[in-house]
Amino acid sequence: MDNSQNFNLNRLLESISIIKADLDKLNEFNTFVLMCRELTKIFMEMGGILKKAFEDITSKCRILERNWNMHKHGSLIDFILFEKQKDIAKLNGQNTEKFGYKEGDFYFDYESSARTILRLMWFFDFVCYMTNQLITDQKKSFSSICSEAYSESLAPHHSFTIKTAVKAGLFTVGSRDNFYKVLFKENENKEEKLAQIRDTLMKLKTRLWTLYKNENLDELP
Repeated sequence: MDNSQNFNLNRLLESISIIKADLDKLNEFNTFVLMCRELTKIFMEMGGILKKAFEDITSKCRILERNWNMHKHGSLIDFILFEKQKDIAKLNGQNTEKFGYKEGDFYFDYESSARTILRLMWFFDFVCYMTNQLITDQKKSFSSICSEAYSESLAPHHSFTIKTAVKAGLFTVGSRDNFYKVLFKENENKEEKLAQIRDTLMKLKTRLWTLYKNENLDELP
């Protein structure tokens, strides 16, 4: 897996292409994690509130890798359903004693992949809204787009204090030109490549949200 620090659009598009062909079961676990990391690098390079808002995605990727190495299931979908069947999808690393786990138990400090992926789904919601607005509304400012994307995706899950801080910070995210400088080299077809990102993430998040709602996993603590 390529864990280099700099964002690479080709690496992102390659991983997205693989995910697009693997939506039924999500067998390509390493590619899924690579895609999440590469998306996160965009916001790390933007800096400011966007970096602060999404820097924990990297730790979520590490949680997924740790859990995967502990269990090694055939696909990401199978792993989510395995955690539900084992009744460990609800574990968040802080509530295990509440559910009867004691220090020394295998799942005492377990933070489930199902819960972690749910948080990544909120991230996908943000990116989908943002990229769609960049494509469909050429006049809207980047700060307005990010603010609307936040309100639609992450704000419902945040406390009043966090929401107030984030919304204030989003007024200083810079322009869409700054965003494009992170994403693209000169003379690239920006809209076409943004659409590739948007369309695949839309299908991915729809696949996951359908699964989570059908399995009653969409409100994990």
